[in-house]
Amino acid sequence: MPLDCFANARNDEDASARNDEDVSARNDEDISLRDNEDVSLRDNEDKNSRISEDRSTHNNEHENIPHEEHTRFRDNEADPPSTPTHLTPQQNLEATFASKERVTPFKNQSRRTDWVRFNLTDNIPPPINRPRLFEDPFVQTAHDAHGHLIFGITTDKGPRRHIIGVPASLSQDKRQQARRLGFTQFKPSDGTHKKGGGLGYWLMFITV
Repeated sequence: MPLDCFANARNDEDASARNDEDVSARNDEDISLRDNEDVSLRDNEDKNSRISEDRSTHNNEHENIPHEEHTRFRDNEADPPSTPTHLTPQQNLEATFASKERVTPFKNQSRRTDWVRFNLTDNIPPPINRPRLFEDPFVQTAHDAHGHLIFGITTDKGPRRHIIGVPASLSQDKRQQARRLGFTQFKPSDGTHKKGGGLGYWLMFITV
């Protein structure tokens, strides 16, 4: 065989070998790219799966919180300003008493009795046993003349009791008006009973 034929044959073999190498290299690159894409897809799927599991776990934990815990969480939140609660007549009377300055209307008085002055405008509820007491002319006239009534709380000679006092004299007409309303005791301010009527207070134990 001529030398040229051998040379051409070798060149053809070399070219064929290079083509095979190029094809193999490209195939390897395609396989590597596909592998990388598959790895990236699996990573994304794993991340999405973990996120979904975390959300599911959080929701389950929230749903499993007892009702009492939910209530406690709501209780810990800022509450709107509360409205004042309704006071009973006795609580109202006691609150008014506590807000007033103590006075000494009598020269001789028990240490177990405290007194305060109040006005009809203080909106003190009337006693249950005398619901129209503050509307009576005897009480209103005395209040207008002296500018006040007195209210006392005593534990003298028994349990805690409430007393209303109306300033007036011991005259015959005042005596009749007072007793008509239920004021049965007169206590003079200076501690002495003067004939003809000295200034003092007609007292009544009240129910509130």
